[in-house]
Amino acid sequence: MGIKFILVISIILQFIASFLAFRLVYILRRRVVWITITSVIFLMAVRRLIALYGVIIGKYIYHGELSAELVALATSVFIIIALVWIKRLLLNIRQTEEELRKERDRSQKYLDIIGVIVVAIDADQKITFINRKGCEILGCFEQEVIGKNWFDNFIPERVRDEVRDVFSRLIAGEIEPVEYYENPILNKKGEERIIFWHNTILNDEEGNIIGILSSGEDITERKKTEEELIKSKELMSNILSASPVGIGLVENRILNWANEAMLEMFGFESEYDYMGKSAEILYASKEEYERVGKIIYSNFKEGKVTSTDAKLKRKDGSVFYGHIKISPLDPKDPMKRAIAAISDISWRKEAEDKIKHLNSVLYAIRKVNQLISSKKDRNRLIKEICEELIKTRGYLSAWSALFDETGALLTISSAGLGSKFKEMAEQVKQGKLPPCGQKAISQSDIVINEYPFSDCLDCPLKENYFTKATMTLPLKYDKKMYGLLSVSIPHLFIKEEEEINLFKEVGRDVSFALYNLEIEEEKKEVEEKLRKSEAHLRALIESSTDAIITLDCDRNILTCNPAFLKMYGYTYEEIIGKSGSILHPSKESFDRVGKEIYPIINKKGFYKGERELVRKDGTLIPIETTTSVMKSPDGSIVGYVVIMRDITEKRKAEKEKEIMQAQLMQAQKMEAVGLLAGGLAHDFNNLLTAIQGYTEMMIMKFNKRDPLYKNLKYIHDASTQGASLIRQLLLFSRRQPTKPISLNINKTIRGILKMLKRIIGEDIEIKTELDPELLSVRADEANI
Repeated sequence: MGIKFILVISIILQFIASFLAFRLVYILRRRVVWITITSVIFLMAVRRLIALYGVIIGKYIYHGELSAELVALATSVFIIIALVWIKRLLLNIRQTEEELRKERDRSQKYLDIIGVIVVAIDADQKITFINRKGCEILGCFEQEVIGKNWFDNFIPERVRDEVRDVFSRLIAGEIEPVEYYENPILNKKGEERIIFWHNTILNDEEGNIIGILSSGEDITERKKTEEELIKSKELMSNILSASPVGIGLVENRILNWANEAMLEMFGFESEYDYMGKSAEILYASKEEYERVGKIIYSNFKEGKVTSTDAKLKRKDGSVFYGHIKISPLDPKDPMKRAIAAISDISWRKEAEDKIKHLNSVLYAIRKVNQLISSKKDRNRLIKEICEELIKTRGYLSAWSALFDETGALLTISSAGLGSKFKEMAEQVKQGKLPPCGQKAISQSDIVINEYPFSDCLDCPLKENYFTKATMTLPLKYDKKMYGLLSVSIPHLFIKEEEEINLFKEVGRDVSFALYNLEIEEEKKEVEEKLRKSEAHLRALIESSTDAIITLDCDRNILTCNPAFLKMYGYTYEEIIGKSGSILHPSKESFDRVGKEIYPIINKKGFYKGERELVRKDGTLIPIETTTSVMKSPDGSIVGYVVIMRDITEKRKAEKEKEIMQAQLMQAQKMEAVGLLAGGLAHDFNNLLTAIQGYTEMMIMKFNKRDPLYKNLKYIHDASTQGASLIRQLLLFSRRQPTKPISLNINKTIRGILKMLKRIIGEDIEIKTELDPELLSVRADEANI
């Protein structure tokens, strides 16, 4: 019974011991050892448990001694006590370590919070500690840094030996540590950072130097800033000295300092010219000084930087425009100290005045162009152009004169010249131009006179140009001179190329307007003549007795005159638009004319011929046609004009003419016969005269009773009758002069009838009815 109890107690104690040992596995770091101890104790407890089980069931007889079991029991108790003590000791140690860890973490946090690098380096130059800020600066994790040689890895090579030598001497105690110093370090990327170091010597318990604890502030950015600040100060100093802007320091509007540009701007030779003096010496007047002062005060009260333009004065008294910008140095007392920047803006003022002037000129040009497009009367145009040129103050005065082709004055106008212009206008009317006008016309270009008051002594307008310059331009277009245009402007702008070019543009516009007006007048005149010509032509066409029609290229009727409608019997509506074939007797006739005649018309431009056309009632009418082509401006044929004349009467006249011509030919033949008969009769009359003469001489020698006398008398009577016949023939041929005598017409007619019967032949019968009581007349028998 006793041995079983001891075994039970021993087994319980050993299980308790194994449990306690197992708990220590989670407390201690060296877990393998304690797992082995726990396993051994647990196996001892299992062994005794098996022995107890054998004893209980009677299959196993325990032969061990009681004393040995008691020793094992005591050992179990000792082990439990030892384990409890060890656990308590370990818990105390763990608690102490936890407190130390917390204290270390707290210290680490402090070191991390302070924002400086903290690094501990032992005597072997190896890193034993570095805080988080140090890791950030180096760009490494803590495990990448601990244990590495500080100088080989994190000090630039160019200073490595020097810094290492100082460290070695500190470790050796040869020198005292410098409280503060700067040196560079290298981060992981190879970039240098400047650190402001503070070193502390680390000693062991015996006082031996075992390392150095260094803390340092990364002043890289600050150093850069300081360097930049130094450079900025130097740059600012250079800028202030070299700046073209005048810069000065004032205290309560008293000048204390100025840069070179300001000295040069105001003509100061040294600082003694301005130092300690009121800023009033910089202004053109006291009023200007006070005006700028009010602006400064009002803006400074509102906390604004002041800037304004002002009239300033140099040392020599000359005035110029400046732009002032003043900024207070002490916002709490802005008037106490301020810095002022002054720029000479005379050029800007001149440029602004120039731009303002050019804008006025451009506006005047625009108004002139509006006038040009609306005014059609040249006199009114010139007058209003002069007025518009000075209305915007682009030009101070203006005058213009227009001449005809002979040089005689047509019109003259002015604006801004007052009563003196009348005197000059009278001179121009008399043919005496001012010198500028004469020169402009002779050289056919713009004439610029910078000082007309002194240069043009004989000009009536010289007093108007006392402080002005003038430009005079010939108004010329397409080699034709129309007149002159002259303006006056301030001296400031007279040499500006833009000014001259703009005035030339005005001259070109006015010249072109005058040219257009001339063209318009000529056009109106031509249009009026054309209108009259068209009206006259229309009247001629309408009143023409000839039929006139126009045809298109397809020979369709486009227009006709009343004579055509009357000639062919159509109305206007019935004929317009119809084919010309309506006038032909047949389609074949129409086509034949188109093939044979119209090619000739197209080639020569006209054709004249005769043909028979048909009226509306179907009757044929003989006509004479004259066909001409109508051409467009480009020379192409667009139609035809056909003039038709009724030649019915003409043909009748031609037939009558033929009859008359035949009769004329017969008369001419008779005349020829008469001429021939007259010639023969004259010669025969000479023979009869000789016969009559000799017969009369013989009759005078014979007695009437003589038989020869009777024969001679018969010869004489016969020759006398023959002479009478010859005389009638001469009268018939108009070769015998008239000899009026008293005649019996009946007797004369009977004598002529005897001759006519022998001449006209037997086929013509002549009947006479003679009045027996007819009285005698005095006439040439041969002309009856």
